[in-house]
Amino acid sequence: HLDDVTLVPQPLQKPHPPIYMAAYQSAVNVEAAADRRLPILVGVILDHEDAAKWYPQYDEYAAARGFTVDSSEWPFQRAVFVAETEREAQEIPREGTMWMWSMIPYLRSIDGRSDVHEDFNEWRRTNGAEVTYEQSLEKKAIFGTPDTVAAKIKWLRDTHNIHHFIGDFSAGALDQSKVLRSMELFAEKVMPQLK
Repeated sequence: HLDDVTLVPQPLQKPHPPIYMAAYQSAVNVEAAADRRLPILVGVILDHEDAAKWYPQYDEYAAARGFTVDSSEWPFQRAVFVAETEREAQEIPREGTMWMWSMIPYLRSIDGRSDVHEDFNEWRRTNGAEVTYEQSLEKKAIFGTPDTVAAKIKWLRDTHNIHHFIGDFSAGALDQSKVLRSMELFAEKVMPQLK
């Protein structure tokens, strides 16, 4: 809570745009969000199953604080890549995805100091990512043909009551034309299957 603070420019949307608190890796984040009565946004760091558990956990914290929510409408973010073939969907985003999974432990290793003079690529060669690409494909990312991607999103909806899905289509440093093609396939061939 901040007193005597002016937000400039003022939001045009009335009521103001929704504000979410990031929830990842620890129930402390989820509990802090419930303390503030802020909805949570679950990002790409955790496995699908572990990430989906934060919503019912929030519901429990909310009930303990005397309020209820419909967390099924809160955002659930996943890395997404759609291609014409399964092979393309796995190979095209490989380098960018592994860059992303390496960046997470790298940022944790900085431990309060500036990373201005750090060489990320050197750190990456000596430390690497916490997960393999195969683990990422299985448990964290939603990559595949339109049918595969639609099936995985339906699984999240049907198994974990996820109804607000955010696709991160540009994990790492993917070529823009490939990102746009993935988004086009998602819009044209995945979204119609989710209605």
